Amino acid sequence: TLQRPSMGLLASYAKALEAGWVPGTVDNVGKDHLARIAKDPAAFLAYLEQQGGNFRLPDGSEKPRLPQVLFWMVDDDGVCGRITMRWQPGTNDLPDYTLGHISYSVVPWKLGRGYATQALEQILDVARDKGLTQIQIATEADNPAARRVIEWNGGELVEKFEAPSYGRSARLRYVIDLSD
Repeated sequence: TLQRPSMGLLASYAKALEAGWVPGTVDNVGKDHLARIAKDPAAFLAYLEQQGGNFRLPDGSEKPRLPQVLFWMVDDDGVCGRITMRWQPGTNDLPDYTLGHISYSVVPWKLGRGYATQALEQILDVARDKGLTQIQIATEADNPAARRVIEWNGGELVEKFEAPSYGRSARLRYVIDLSD
């Protein structure tokens, strides 16, 4: 299931981080999150829900944060992943520094169970509720599992591109039509 970050799930989220899971595109985010949780759990949860301000790209540059919603993927053992959707109100378009509307990550010990596929399917309803008629998702070109997740949910490949701010690997951009 998808659940909003909460105090009741925080211990299992921290446990996943302690086991080495990296929930985003920045390698040190797990260490940062563990430090924030240890310092003030309630402030950490508020930090996850913050809107506005800037965020740091993997290359160190800072860009304006888009509105976003974050969910943790949860199974019987607790937090097993996360999925985030970001958007610009009133348009399907994204700024050039944003690779896609949606990003997700599953803990390594739960891969292959269909969690990402289910999470993406569920968050598409959130995208529709925000007025989006299509979404973009980007993945590394050499990640066949991520490509299957996107394609299973109706993703159509639209381009192969480089994203130097996010590392050297080639990326693929998919579009999912939400208008039907």
